[in-house]
Amino acid sequence: MGADGPEARWRLGREAIGADRRYASAIGFRYHDGEPGIVEGLLSRGDRRVGAVIEAAWRDGARFDGWSEHFSYERWMRCAETALADEPVDVAWYTTRERELTEVLPWDHLDSGLDKEWLWQDWQDALSDVEVEDCRWTPCFDCGVCPQMNTEIEVGPTGKRLLPVTVLTAGKDDLLESR
Repeated sequence: MGADGPEARWRLGREAIGADRRYASAIGFRYHDGEPGIVEGLLSRGDRRVGAVIEAAWRDGARFDGWSEHFSYERWMRCAETALADEPVDVAWYTTRERELTEVLPWDHLDSGLDKEWLWQDWQDALSDVEVEDCRWTPCFDCGVCPQMNTEIEVGPTGKRLLPVTVLTAGKDDLLESR
């Protein structure tokens, strides 16, 4: 990664927040190595062609790659380059390129209750630093979850409107016995 890569941006952010005592004690930073994230992005956004990458990595010895001591970014990139050599796509095509609203995504056939158009607008708002209010305390943003999933906003003990949450009443001992 270059000087302006994810690690450098993370370091700059940490230093900027750490320099201001008002925020330093209230904000914690955790670092997630970007290389496993690239492989995760490849696997999560991949289509049938990524199956050849997975098989190549497995044949090359990839095992228990969720554990950092077994993960090899170099292996995954080498296998991806070989497996996708005759395809019109590469790792960056799956992971870091800009996408359009009309693009069919691997999970589009799944219904999470959120409208794709609403998610797209939410993404555009995030890119533009537009803050979206929490709909538990403000008017509905018409994301599509409530009516589609028969969700009703409930009023909690604070008097504020809350989304429904399942309350567990079992004690710790009850939970241990049920195992």
